[in-house]
Amino acid sequence: ILPSGKILFTSDRKQDRISVFQVNEQDGFLTLMDSIPSGGRQPRFICIGQDGQSLIVANELSDTVYEIPVDETACILGEPVLRAKTGSPVCVVFSGAKV
Repeated sequence: ILPSGKILFTSDRKQDRISVFQVNEQDGFLTLMDSIPSGGRQPRFICIGQDGQSLIVANELSDTVYEIPVDETACILGEPVLRAKTGSPVCVVFSGAKV
């Protein structure tokens, strides 16, 4: 979920998709706003990028890590960009340094 609490992201390992839900401020109900391919197979782990403007996706079965731009105002995702090829990624951890 974004720090603003207005957008929730989910990964669907069976469909290889990332979805964006808008969180209703009054009742907490979710509205599906966007759903795109994860860029690989079995998105095992997702997290907000250090810049707060992107989503990092670790695709376990395709050995890839993608960065996906986030448009918080429109509640949509941009085109996935390949950032790394690595064996079976299942987690992403940031160091203290900003990239």
